[in-house]
Amino acid sequence: MGEELFTISQAAEYLGVSLNTLRRWDESGKLVAIKKDGGTHRYYREKDLEIFASDLMKFASEWIQDGVEFPRTFYCQTSSIFNARLAKMEYALMQKPGFEKMYSLIVLVTGEIGDNSFAHNLGKW
Repeated sequence: MGEELFTISQAAEYLGVSLNTLRRWDESGKLVAIKKDGGTHRYYREKDLEIFASDLMKFASEWIQDGVEFPRTFYCQTSSIFNARLAKMEYALMQKPGFEKMYSLIVLVTGEIGDNSFAHNLGKW
């Protein structure tokens, strides 16, 4: 079962941005394109576009600027829920092009922050 790949034109239409914006994002690493067999044409995974277009960045921006409460789905009531989501995030980052060298650091830092949060709330500090 192959994954759905979008051309740069299809991806630009999907996200509502210009071709040049996608090219800049690819060069900066903001949204990395796939280049088949070392070619120059850019392709994008459908799943990567879905994630990029999600409201997560909007939520983060509003939270930072306005102190808006995140939806409850972002909270982990127990360490088990947190660890399951951390494992899911690790797998997703492992699959994402451009994260091969840094995904383990992102997961490590996220795990440490989460563990410290739960330990603090349980009085184990």
